Amino acid sequence: IQVDLPMQGALPRRDVIPIVYNAHNCESALLARRAATEPPHARAALIFDERRVRRQERALAERAALVAACAHQDLQDFERFVPGVRAKTAIVPNGVDVRSYEPIRSAPSELQTVLISGSMDWRPNVVGLRWFLRRVLPRLRARVPEVVVRVAGRMNAELVAELQRYEPVEAVPPQPSMAPPLAD
Repeated sequence: IQVDLPMQGALPRRDVIPIVYNAHNCESALLARRAATEPPHARAALIFDERRVRRQERALAERAALVAACAHQDLQDFERFVPGVRAKTAIVPNGVDVRSYEPIRSAPSELQTVLISGSMDWRPNVVGLRWFLRRVLPRLRARVPEVVVRVAGRMNAELVAELQRYEPVEAVPPQPSMAPPLAD
């Protein structure tokens, strides 16, 4: 069974079937890094969440027959609290072939447009997007009132509705290719 962090509670008994833990990122490390940059009231909540998530990650990594991580940094983060994880971890890089988008560099762009793209059904991306909307967008609008923000990627109806509450923000439906939104 391939699982990721949110699926942990649905797993069968420990001894029934082997699992592959699709770690993607070491989420607890991301929470710890974010806590270091937040004000004290938010820092406390993030540290609490980081400890909770670390326990879940440890349980999954210890149980897994294979841990799939995206980067060596994630493996290093896991090694801090899961002894021996290196022996059963495979690095499976993810990302974008940026060379395929090279022709877009010469396309004329729409001034005052910000494109935020990614899988907006993935928690860290949504957390980052919300941070941008609350913390950065008001400051950006104060300096560039005509700014338009386009959010492109997979997202659920609730997030689309949330984005509509921000006046200069547009939800762009999933595209077969990100080339047109990037060219804009």
